[in-house]
Amino acid sequence: MKLTKVAITGARGMLGSHMKVVLSENDIDCKVIDRNSWDLCDWKTGEELDEIFNGIDAFIHIGAAVPSVTNPKNIQTLFDSNIRSVTNLCEHALEKDIPIVYISGATVYKGVHSVDIKEDALKTTNNFGGFYGFTKYLAEQVVSHFAHNGLRQVSLRPSSIYGYGMGDDVLVANFLARAKKNSEITIKAPSSNSVNLIHAYDVANAVILALRNEAWGVYNIAAKSNTSIYDLAKYCTEIYDAGKIIIDVEDEKLKDQAFLRFDLNYEKAQKFFDYKPLVSIKKGLEIMAKKKFSPEEI
Repeated sequence: MKLTKVAITGARGMLGSHMKVVLSENDIDCKVIDRNSWDLCDWKTGEELDEIFNGIDAFIHIGAAVPSVTNPKNIQTLFDSNIRSVTNLCEHALEKDIPIVYISGATVYKGVHSVDIKEDALKTTNNFGGFYGFTKYLAEQVVSHFAHNGLRQVSLRPSSIYGYGMGDDVLVANFLARAKKNSEITIKAPSSNSVNLIHAYDVANAVILALRNEAWGVYNIAAKSNTSIYDLAKYCTEIYDAGKIIIDVEDEKLKDQAFLRFDLNYEKAQKFFDYKPLVSIKKGLEIMAKKKFSPEEI
């Protein structure tokens, strides 16, 4: 499909900021739906949504209430912002025949430590992220319901997203900040614990590819390879040529019990809309360290 203008929620967040840059690189106008336009806790009338949907070719729903240590969210806020708003959005999008993209996550899977996780793997209602993680699963079911009734939709399940603009207390940002300050980076053994880290640019690029190819459905989105916690720390120290890595062995028995997290299989996305990750972990950290959003900016 041809994309000239799309609306996005969550534009001020980490992924939303990258999404705006990718839209600009693809000469697609962006209609930012901020809290002034739509507080996701509020149910919008059809007339109000008509104004929001006016003139767009697609709707990219990134916005959500995300709890943190400094800003915990109660269950009502999480439900209204992350589930009820999706219902509101899907109902109107179906009525107006406007396709949507919903950003879900790998937390919907039961076996997050499994190898080569495909889209049909077992799901869970009680995994990483507590009730917030559960809202991703519930919202997917809402989108699926409307899809069965004719809604054109893409639901993406990224592995673990990182990039400039993420919270300072999150692992990747924390390691970079410590390296920049020439501080110690302490990691608990086993240091070979690995996670699939996908740069936000690759997620944003997947959104555009899926829409242009009208690849309606649910897709995993992941980086080409997994990254060990030790390698992540090492790459951060190499960027600044500073910092020191300390491996904390609390229990010798755990030294060789490494885990793998979010090892998603993205062959389906590769097949249906030619998705391929463009940003390696080293390049992604470099982009992030330079406070940029795209490899084109450095």
